[in-house]
Amino acid sequence: MFSVLEVYGDEVTSIVNPSFVKDRSAWHRKVFLPKGDPDYSDVEKVRNGFAEPFKANPKDIEFSIAAALAQLKNSRNLIVHKGSSGFEFDLALSSIVAIICHINYLVSSDKSAIKVYPWEDYEDVFA
Repeated sequence: MFSVLEVYGDEVTSIVNPSFVKDRSAWHRKVFLPKGDPDYSDVEKVRNGFAEPFKANPKDIEFSIAAALAQLKNSRNLIVHKGSSGFEFDLALSSIVAIICHINYLVSSDKSAIKVYPWEDYEDVFA
């Protein structure tokens, strides 16, 4: 799943900011958080790191989205490098979908194209 997000971000970056693309280096390379509670400078760094590949304004980056990416990266690294099995599939999937939607919103000229709700709308009330 993380690979889908990684490839999507790399592809979008290659279109909107080709000078940011480097061999064997992903679009999210500047998105990370230190352990513990982030302070203001950490929040700014993670928002800047998320915005740069898409030539976006860091103020347009929701901290929760950038933090979710940083957490996904940490989880992925624990799985790949440490053999961890503590992976929460539902949380990861919802984070990946939210991040992809956020990227699309950043680079899209139609800002009303995506509507994301935190629940299933089985009754089509909000569609």
